[in-house]
Amino acid sequence: MHEANRFGVVRVHSLIGDSPLLDLYEELSKRGELSMRFYISNFIAPPKLTKKALEQAEQDRRHYQDEWIDAGCIKFMGDGVIEAHIAAMLKPYSDDPSISGHLNWEYGEFLNAVMELDRHGFQITTHAIGDHMIREALDAYQHAATVNGTVDPRHRIEHTEDPSAADIPRFGELGVIASMQPLPALPNDNNLNVWARNVGPERAVRSWPWHSIMNDGGRVAFGSDWSVVTINPWPGIQLLLTRQTEDGEPAGGWNPEQRLTLEQAIKGYTLDAAYAGRREMTEGGASVPVSTLHPEESRIHLASRSTAIMLEVLPYKKSLACVWKSAWVDLSVIKIERPLISTAATPLKVSGTSNRTTMYRFVARLLAGSHI
Repeated sequence: MHEANRFGVVRVHSLIGDSPLLDLYEELSKRGELSMRFYISNFIAPPKLTKKALEQAEQDRRHYQDEWIDAGCIKFMGDGVIEAHIAAMLKPYSDDPSISGHLNWEYGEFLNAVMELDRHGFQITTHAIGDHMIREALDAYQHAATVNGTVDPRHRIEHTEDPSAADIPRFGELGVIASMQPLPALPNDNNLNVWARNVGPERAVRSWPWHSIMNDGGRVAFGSDWSVVTINPWPGIQLLLTRQTEDGEPAGGWNPEQRLTLEQAIKGYTLDAAYAGRREMTEGGASVPVSTLHPEESRIHLASRSTAIMLEVLPYKKSLACVWKSAWVDLSVIKIERPLISTAATPLKVSGTSNRTTMYRFVARLLAGSHI
């Protein structure tokens, strides 16, 4: 928790099946030692949704539903990863036409589980990396909404690394949130020479298509995928702006049409992440667009109930590849204190100092977007 706080993260969407730790988090909260808010999922394992699993999820949701601990989410693990050829693809892998990945759930059982959980009002999130599993999740969410008449369920697809061109517009059409992680899209040797080779050039052009999803009316929430990568969100913001490594490679960026503006990147990590956790009314809202900032008054307020982070940032004048390394934030200045009373009237308890005289001040209330 303290490591996450050091980077300005004060809420985590925990999707790694740590619901058995709910009692521990509650005890830390009672002792005033919980320095980060948790939105925690119950993990539903194949081959089917059992009565016991549903009852446990209901019990956890009833007991844990306050500002600090919320257990109102369900997680499915739909497929695997592209590098190991176990992400489920609609067509065979380009480097091995004998395989097309693996679906962890038989579709009929997955559909029945989604429909039942949707009927009970749970938010559902599905790990789906390959275009086949992404389509099955979208189909199941659409069918559940039709049958149950669900209004604003805010179901999510985690990762969304390589959707088909036909399915990209469906996120906006269906109101499904693409919960995506920037750093796994880093254009390093693994992605350029293994990931891209496995899917082939026709599918590689749709790698992590956050801009395309947004452009078609979809909502994208950004997070970290910790502990696979750092929980620090700031390198992720750089990647969103550049689609390059910190060294500026490749020239022009990998699939540069997917680059975002600074405002879009921050909104995805804050307001849209809060929306993905059903907390946009109290967390993560930007009141001043980044694009309107003046060099003499570079403050952005991201509204939350009670917590703030204070960052000192350099003027945004250098190349985009320097955003994280030298043009963004001196992490040594961040300090977050949990207020004793969690209300809108609670004074901000944040302090920090910096010896950089050329820095701007960037005030953000509740950076709410690091999912794990």
